Amino acid sequence: MLISIYSNTTFWEFKSQVSEKLGLTPKYLKLQRANGKAIKDVDNGKTLAELGFSTNEQLTAFKINIVEEVPNAPLTGPDGRLTEKASKIFNEWFDLYSDENG
Repeated sequence: MLISIYSNTTFWEFKSQVSEKLGLTPKYLKLQRANGKAIKDVDNGKTLAELGFSTNEQLTAFKINIVEEVPNAPLTGPDGRLTEKASKIFNEWFDLYSDENG
């Protein structure tokens, strides 16, 4: 896959573009340079120029598995209504993903 990008782009922006093309979320993507060194998360805010990327540099992308422990939480209370926390999350999602048509 070829990606044209400017050297003043942050590594996070670049990683996000690669992730989108691969159908992944950026946190599940590890990019490794040809010399075998992976770019670390602490470098996400640096530009590609700061990281010393060159034109036509080749990277290898790896899907990483992150074991996440997300505890189950009740969506409804004893009264059968949404809990306050669930309602807040659903409203945030609505505000984030809705447009003028709903």
